[in-house]
Amino acid sequence: MNLRISEFNIKLNGDFDDRTILSLKNYEVSEFEGNIDLEITYISDDNIVLNKNEFIGPYKMWYFKETEFGFEMAKFADGVDNALSHVIMDTNKGIATFKNWDISSLINRELYYMLFFGISEIYSYFILNKDAIMFHSSSIIYNDKGICFSGKSGTGKSTHTSLWKKYYDVEVLNDDSPTLKINDDGVYACGSPFAGSTGINTNKVVPLKGIVFLEQAKENSIKKLSQKEAYLRFFNETKKPVMKNYIQKTIDIFGKIYASVPMYVLSCNISKEAVDLVIKTLECENNA
Repeated sequence: MNLRISEFNIKLNGDFDDRTILSLKNYEVSEFEGNIDLEITYISDDNIVLNKNEFIGPYKMWYFKETEFGFEMAKFADGVDNALSHVIMDTNKGIATFKNWDISSLINRELYYMLFFGISEIYSYFILNKDAIMFHSSSIIYNDKGICFSGKSGTGKSTHTSLWKKYYDVEVLNDDSPTLKINDDGVYACGSPFAGSTGINTNKVVPLKGIVFLEQAKENSIKKLSQKEAYLRFFNETKKPVMKNYIQKTIDIFGKIYASVPMYVLSCNISKEAVDLVIKTLECENNA
């Protein structure tokens, strides 16, 4: 299966389940223009023997180990000798081998939850080497530009973007984790199939106009963030392996984004006034 996600050419090899293929379908291309950026080969394997002590973690249920050519990541389960999943990633060549033990019949859960979200993890860690990052936010397209609304779970990201849809002509780019990509001409917000529990996403790439961190409040107010203030919020909402060089990559990417894209904290209630405050602020920023 050939995919074009966030301007990256991704090739999938292996016998993937129907639901995973369907979830990726909107990003399928018949052939690539240019070279393959990432090739993922899936192998079903019920005998994945690994030494858990060689890995660090867990982080988001995965354990990690740096290697000469990239890294390995694995999933383990208590009371089970073999690993559930194992990924060997060659970041220089953009090649990942993804082994997975199909235990769907034992836990009464679709194989999709192992494969689709495994692909998501591989993708998110690979793109850190390409000046791109998955950013936990609900993102919209407004006047052909991207705006990301981020914050801790439960702060109302999807609720806020629904207000934009109610009052203005907007489209949801990705309701959970858009890709932010740094190109020579600026920072772009990119749709991807990896969109959390709602799965709402659009296969588009648009210039990123602003990042807004949400906080619940009775009255609406907005404040532009200093680099230090923005960094603390941004870092917590990114997906990265718990390895020193990838933490540094995340810091470097943040610096490049902050230099080009304004970041704010919006204290808000559920009202049109909150939406209009963001619009006015970004318009003033653009005209400054």
